[in-house]
This record gives sequence, structure tokens and C-alpha cells, in this order.
Amino acid sequence: MPVLVENAVQITCDNPNCPKTSTLDPTKRDGWFFVTSEVYGETTQQHVFCDGVCAAAAATDQQSDFASPSQPIRPPA
Repeated sequence: MPVLVENAVQITCDNPNCPKTSTLDPTKRDGWFFVTSEVYGETTQQHVFCDGVCAAAAATDQQSDFASPSQPIRPPA
């Protein structure tokens, strides 16, 4: 008899100012907008948003870690 493995997930939008109008199922990956970002010299980050508009809003919000590196980047001397 085969083994059935089931993982329970709860997906939430990484934009703290998300308008929460999405009808996406938080238990399925279908339709969610997954983004991997890198600011040169910083650690690569992974984010999830309910749609591209929400991701764009986070990318232009300087308070978001998606838009701003954790520390100022200094050019090489």
C-alpha cells in the first residue's frame, strides 16, 4: 500500500499593507506570486504576494524589507 504524504501550509502575503482583497486559497500555492529578490551584497530573500500589484506596492514601500536592504550598501573603495 503506498504512503500518502500531505503537507499542511498556510500562505500569507508578505506585504503588511496588503488590501486583503485576494480570494486565493491560503492552503494551496495556485495563483500566489512567489518572488526571489537580491540586493547586491545582501542575502537573497524569498517573498510571497497575493498578486503582482501587491508585490509592486511592496517594492516601492521603503519600509518593506522587499524594497530596502537591511543595511546601506557602500560602493567598493
